[in-house]
Formats: sequence, structure tokens, C-alpha cells
Amino acid sequence: MIRDGSFVNISGVAISIAKEEGVDKEGEIRTAFFQKIDESMDASGPGNELLSLLNNLKSKNFRLGLVTFVRKPRLMRRLDKWGMSHFFSSIMTPERFEKFKPSPEPFLEAIKELDLPPSACSAVGDEPVDMTGASTAGLQAVGLPNGFFSEDELRQSGASIIIQSLSELPHILQGSSRESIATRPVPLGRFENGAA
Repeated sequence: MIRDGSFVNISGVAISIAKEEGVDKEGEIRTAFFQKIDESMDASGPGNELLSLLNNLKSKNFRLGLVTFVRKPRLMRRLDKWGMSHFFSSIMTPERFEKFKPSPEPFLEAIKELDLPPSACSAVGDEPVDMTGASTAGLQAVGLPNGFFSEDELRQSGASIIIQSLSELPHILQGSSRESIATRPVPLGRFENGAA
């Protein structure tokens, strides 16, 4: 989050830098940017911590959803490649909505598909837009400051709980009897743009 309260996304930053350097080919830059990210993520895989967490939650009958900025074709390719599609009963991507994060709309639609009340759900994310959207929708917002944003920025945006590792999540969810809506499918350390 920028000091004035506005939000920024990483591909927008890449495009702005390119324009400052005299390159004005937004589509090409965005495509090349995401291609590089995808190559890196395909090479690294989802990570054992994420797979262990998802298996653990699924075995305890948690209903999992995903609210992500990643477009559906790109997301489904990644989830299928990593064998993770079956974990999520609800997947919300921006092309389905007029307003996306930080709007509560995708979170509300996800919990509707999961057939749960907001008070029974948690959302895990690493960006202020995740915390704002989730908390505005009435979900418990769990911040994971492993990306570009600090613990303070996540708290200021609505995080009621901060975790430093995904391994902490089962204890939090079991203690609160809440289901989980992830806001990113793959971490920046192990959760990229676009599940917790």
C-alpha cells in the first residue's frame, strides 16, 4: 500500500518502469512479465508447506475457496499442473466481477458457493486488498506478510490476525471453527500472485 492509501500491483509497476524507459507496449510487457513469473513458478512448484497445509485442511473437511487476481486460464493451468485443483470448491477470478479486490464482492460470492456464513470463514492473504475485501465481507482476515507488504500495512487494512508461516494456519482455523478462503494460489515465498 502506498502512503496515500492507494494500492499498487506488481505488473502495473513493471509497466510504469518500462514507460519511464521509453517503452510503451503495455500488452507485450504484461505478457512477458507474467511469462517470466510462470516459468519461475513452474520450475519451483507449489512447495511442500503449501501442499501439506491443503491436504491437512481438506482431510479435516474444511471447505476451501480461492479469490485471486490471476486470470482463470492462467490459474487453472497452474493448479492443474501442480495437482491442486481438487482442493478448491470455489474459485473467484477478476473476469467474473465488475469490482474485484478490495471489494467484498468476490469474497461474498465465494462463501455463497461454499454455502457458509461470513462469520464462519477466514481469508488468508498477503496484500492490503485481501485484508480490506475479506474484513469488509465479514470474514476473519488473516495476514501473511511474506510479500511486498508489512505486518503494519496488513493490520491497517483489516487483518485481525497475523501469521508468519502457513504452518500456523491449522491451529488458528481449528481454534476459531472457521473455513478458509485463500486469496492467493501460490505464495511469494510459497504463495504467488493470485491460496493460502
